Amino acid sequence: MPVRHVLLDADGVMQDLRSGWEATFAELFGDRAEEFVARIAMDGLDIVVDERSRALVHRLRERGLGVHLATNQNPERRDHTRDVLEYDGLFDSSF
Repeated sequence: MPVRHVLLDADGVMQDLRSGWEATFAELFGDRAEEFVARIAMDGLDIVVDERSRALVHRLRERGLGVHLATNQNPERRDHTRDVLEYDGLFDSSF
């Protein structure tokens, strides 16, 4: 059966946080730094889009594949990725 749809994640695939946050938060929160980041609403401006991933989405859609985003973003980051990063226009759907 041929592949017809591709499902991508946001953090670590389509985008990353600006570099350096790991060291800063590790100093403040130790081994709970990742938990802290997961629990707070990160400022949307800290998101860096991976342009290679964006280009891949375009190529996949040009080939007729459905490309979808699945992520567990908090509402503030979700809105930022939809409105500012224009993910709604990039993906066929997002979850």
